[in-house]
Amino acid sequence: MTRFIRNTALTDLSPVPTSAPVPQRRIVIVGATSAMAEHCARLWLQQHPTAQLVLIARDTAKLDRVARDLQVRHPQAQISPHSCDF
Repeated sequence: MTRFIRNTALTDLSPVPTSAPVPQRRIVIVGATSAMAEHCARLWLQQHPTAQLVLIARDTAKLDRVARDLQVRHPQAQISPHSCDF
């Protein structure tokens, strides 16, 4: 005779309490002044409002404009613009 035992671990979908802090998300964008990169940065900051965003681009003026715009939209985020040319 075979006995079947119901496994409650597989059916219990209640959230497991955790005391571990969620690590902060770090996102690096190379070519940050392009329209696509700027839009992606906005989307990622909507999903992760406390993320650390590192922006890399050649045009310093555009880079500063993008960084200021993102900082105004998401004041909890850490925005770090870096101008360089590879």
